[in-house]
Amino acid sequence: MAKILVYGWYGHANVGDELMAEALRSLLNGHELKFVDHVKHAELEQHDLVLIGGGSFLSMPVSMDGASFTAIGKKPVVYVGVGAETDVHHDHERLLRHASAVFIRSTPSKQFAAVRPDAVLTPDLSLALAAPSFVKRPNKEILFLANSQVLPTRASPNWQRAAWDYFKSETAQAIDELIVGGWKVTMAPFCDDVNHRDSWACAELIAHCVERRRVRCLSATWYDDAAFSKVRPTFDAHSVVVTQRYHGAIISQATGAPCVVIHHHDKLARIDPNIAKLVPYYGIRKDLLVSSIETAEVPAAVTNSASFAEVRDAIEKALVKT
Repeated sequence: MAKILVYGWYGHANVGDELMAEALRSLLNGHELKFVDHVKHAELEQHDLVLIGGGSFLSMPVSMDGASFTAIGKKPVVYVGVGAETDVHHDHERLLRHASAVFIRSTPSKQFAAVRPDAVLTPDLSLALAAPSFVKRPNKEILFLANSQVLPTRASPNWQRAAWDYFKSETAQAIDELIVGGWKVTMAPFCDDVNHRDSWACAELIAHCVERRRVRCLSATWYDDAAFSKVRPTFDAHSVVVTQRYHGAIISQATGAPCVVIHHHDKLARIDPNIAKLVPYYGIRKDLLVSSIETAEVPAAVTNSASFAEVRDAIEKALVKT
């Protein structure tokens, strides 16, 4: 049994990251995994291999103490399930060149492709947890997953506050129209980190609706420990998922839920249109959001799931070399 240090945005009560952690535990059953969002030299020395991922954070520096910058270059490194759509910070550029294998979940940017042209494109790690099944869904029930990352503060630039106010107005109008038309709407947070509570965004959107008394809002306890088995029932209980969160679309694909993605980030804008209908956050229109919800279709099935075995094999190979 090997000891593996896994670096990513773990421990922040975010459903997507916790699902990726669950998937890695399943893929690497038999090894001891420790999930961190900051690399300490003492912990690094106690582990045989470093996994970086999953998530879209390559444009940001690696969070680690000073001694780890040198020590990590002496450890085997594998990147798994990372978003390659952004620019690459020089910390990650160095580690990407050092890594024995790199697995990405999105089409790479030009900068990324120049650093690791041999990176392997695989489905999102959390799809390794999916088990095909058919669910009879209710009629006209929306699960809306808001994202606090677009929620401005009083200190935010004017353009961010203006974008949010416009989005809030158009979305509230769409929700009101859908409710009057017989739809039921449930808002749900997907992250409960102390600095990124999605419930804040849910509350503002609901408060802006005329029909706000008829909008249901789940507490952050709805997903419990964010295990796939805990998250799936809520997706199965709705006919359409509207999401501003990347893994809202991924879980929709895994569960066969029709999905509408409201995108403010490249990782959302690059989601396969066979998985979800794509609606822009900036310049959103009420009529486009309503029509997208009313015409959302069952997503394409998960393909290339055999590549998860390739991820496991690459990690095992890196461990053998140690």
